[in-house]
Amino acid sequence: MSTLATINTEVDRIIKDNGGFLDTTDIDSFIQNQAVAHYSRHKPYFAITDISGDGTYSYEMTVTRFPYWKDGFSEIKWVRYPADEYQDPGAEKIDREDFTIYENASTKYLRFKTISPSAGKTIRTKYSGFHSVPATGDTTIYDADLGAFYNLVGAFCMMAMANRAGQNSESTIGADAVAYRDKSDVFGSRAKDLLKSYTDMIFPTVGAAIAQREFDTIYQELGYARLTHREWAR
Repeated sequence: MSTLATINTEVDRIIKDNGGFLDTTDIDSFIQNQAVAHYSRHKPYFAITDISGDGTYSYEMTVTRFPYWKDGFSEIKWVRYPADEYQDPGAEKIDREDFTIYENASTKYLRFKTISPSAGKTIRTKYSGFHSVPATGDTTIYDADLGAFYNLVGAFCMMAMANRAGQNSESTIGADAVAYRDKSDVFGSRAKDLLKSYTDMIFPTVGAAIAQREFDTIYQELGYARLTHREWAR
């Protein structure tokens, strides 16, 4: 298993930021936000949660019950009831049309349409969600994808470094401006290489061009310069 600290260390080794463009907090932010969101859309985290029946048909989807749930992304894959009471788990499965997610202005509920689970009986659900890289403790990033994830974070970091070097080139003159512009080009190229490596590892049979276009879009939405069209070059 990996931790935020070990991922940060590996990413720092990859980007080799000798110029001090980023600090540990910057890298942690790219790990926990941009990279987690990007990776989760390719390899969602699937969590299982157990809920104790109480004789009613509606159960609040609290953060405690569904800690990895992400609105606009997550979905319930299956529901089983009563869990662990049949030799064949398939006998526990509830048909998709027999449950739904009901929402009011502030709360979501897992709502059954045809049954009211009995008190003491277990409702088991599997759902998709975003991965977690907490400040302490183990992450949910799959061990088999750690190398790819390091490269993805490195790509975000290198793009940020390219953007900052490009900004420096706008505020200085002479040789310093040229040097920073050269650094920006190098960092941007390295970002594309790292993203391609990530894509090749996650999708071995898919080319990198689509992912690079998506990466550009993500950076535009975050307010950063685009990967292949940085602000200073427009």
